[in-house]
Amino acid sequence: MIGKIIRKRRKEIDMTLTELSKLTKIDVGHLSHIENGERNPSYKTLKLICDAIGVPVTHLWNYTGKTIKEERENYEYMNYINFNKIPLVEVKDFVTVPANYDGNVIAVTLNDDSMNKLGDKGEFVYVDLNAPVKDGDIIVAKYNNEILVRKYKLNGYKIKLSAYNKEYSDIKVAEEDELEIIGKVIENKKK
Repeated sequence: MIGKIIRKRRKEIDMTLTELSKLTKIDVGHLSHIENGERNPSYKTLKLICDAIGVPVTHLWNYTGKTIKEERENYEYMNYINFNKIPLVEVKDFVTVPANYDGNVIAVTLNDDSMNKLGDKGEFVYVDLNAPVKDGDIIVAKYNNEILVRKYKLNGYKIKLSAYNKEYSDIKVAEEDELEIIGKVIENKKK
């Protein structure tokens, strides 16, 4: 999976494998094996690659050794994740992060009652910015310029975003829609 991410980003910035090799001083063959999923990079190697392609290493490290299920790969799941961007948030306060979280975790305030099983409007959820998302997970996403907390559902090649509160309609993501997955909800917390 990490190789596909590296290849995607390298092509986005119009960089050849040879250019990446020159920048990182890593053999083209080794880079090719990484991109094809035949080898996993060490942390040092991944850091060199990430520096060259303009992606923070922490955004990719959790994907080392992971695979994408075929249906997610066919739907081009990676198109909905930005590895070179971070969310812009308004800091309202600070909350204690549970000791068992070692990823890039932020707290996001619920802005409506669409996910009422998680909490009420104004309460918050912990979101891991690096956790891989799978079918059935609760995510925070930017959908057509609106930040949403929803259940991520994948049916064949179609993405659906569902609310717990049935007063909110399911969102069936179309090709022309803009969807960016920000992170995976890992816990809710009452204020």
